[in-house]
Amino acid sequence: MEAKSEDPASTFKLPASLSHAENSEHARKSNGQGESRDRKAAYALTLQKACNTALRRVKNNSIVANCNWAAPLAAAPPAASTMAILLKTAEMKAAAGLEIESQEVKDDEGNVKGKLPSKYFHTNLQHCSDIGRFAFLDAQHCMNNIRATARGMIAEEGTIAYIIDLLEDPEGARYNLKPEIKALRDSAKKCLENSQAVASKFQYWHLVICHLKQTSLSKRGTASMSHPPYFYGTVRLTYLQTAIMEILDESTRQLGKLKGQIEPLVDFFKSILSDIHNNVEDNLEAFLRPIIQGITEGSNPEECEAIRISGRSKERMFTTALQMQGRFSAMVDISAAYITISTEYIRPAINRMESLSTVSDSEWDVRSTEFLQWCENSMNGIDEVARTTNANVQRNIDYHINALHRRAIEGAAMNEGS
Repeated sequence: MEAKSEDPASTFKLPASLSHAENSEHARKSNGQGESRDRKAAYALTLQKACNTALRRVKNNSIVANCNWAAPLAAAPPAASTMAILLKTAEMKAAAGLEIESQEVKDDEGNVKGKLPSKYFHTNLQHCSDIGRFAFLDAQHCMNNIRATARGMIAEEGTIAYIIDLLEDPEGARYNLKPEIKALRDSAKKCLENSQAVASKFQYWHLVICHLKQTSLSKRGTASMSHPPYFYGTVRLTYLQTAIMEILDESTRQLGKLKGQIEPLVDFFKSILSDIHNNVEDNLEAFLRPIIQGITEGSNPEECEAIRISGRSKERMFTTALQMQGRFSAMVDISAAYITISTEYIRPAINRMESLSTVSDSEWDVRSTEFLQWCENSMNGIDEVARTTNANVQRNIDYHINALHRRAIEGAAMNEGS
């Protein structure tokens, strides 16, 4: 007769020698272990879903998805050559008496954003060049701050990772969570302030260029001018009028050229500002909100008695944390690329510009041609930096998001067993 097969689970018997109390304790431990496994599995699944969502969203982000993000930077060396021509034009004697109609620099809505230092056109051309030089130099400083600060947030032992650790470590969170939240907010604010500073400088430079171009066009149209007494006399005056018209023509042409070169740079720094702003205002706050709402206050303002976050809130929180991690990772790479481009190409272009603006008329043609050739070679070098960065940025996003993902799982496992 064939033996009847039985379900092992249904036939498992406790040893007869176990007491009722021992049976109860054994059952309690078994249930506890099962609940622990279920909790770990659910937590791991939550993190995996959050990781997948974050990777998808970050890679669809505009500044990351756009492989041509560095194209505007290739315009920087040619812009320096244009600035050199404007400086040369400003030094012409016939430009000395030209006056501008208004020293107020306004935006498209008519709001005053600044004031030019002089009523004389040639002085303001020099000032325009100075604004551009300082904008480029300050951009390197600001992008260096962004890189260093963002790197500190996304490092393996960085602020974001430590806060994730503390969510699974009640004792550590008691005194450390609130200070770490403040530190993260301060770092994000520093990134935002630096991006705002550099974007505003390039926007103002663009407004000054537009203002001077409009002045040049207006002067060219009316042919109005002021001049020292020694220019009186019909022949000399006719010569001066011709010289001034040539200056205005050249200024209009070069300011228009500079405007076209600077506009992509304005857009580039606006996109940096927009990406950091969205990351700070959306992802950072979405990450911190459920943590702050889940805190049970301790006996003093710096202490956390407990943290309670629902499963669904935790998934959204991890998604935004990982997304923030990925976007700041991209910003580290992009800011590092700008620093390289600035050091190797933009700052040397500015130095060459200043040198070129002082050469004699007899040297101008040769030296300016050499500078233009150098600018073309620099554009190729900038493209190469961008290609190298594009090859790294996606890989580094994956690395930093997955590193934080693993950190969260390992932290939960370690504190589960402690």
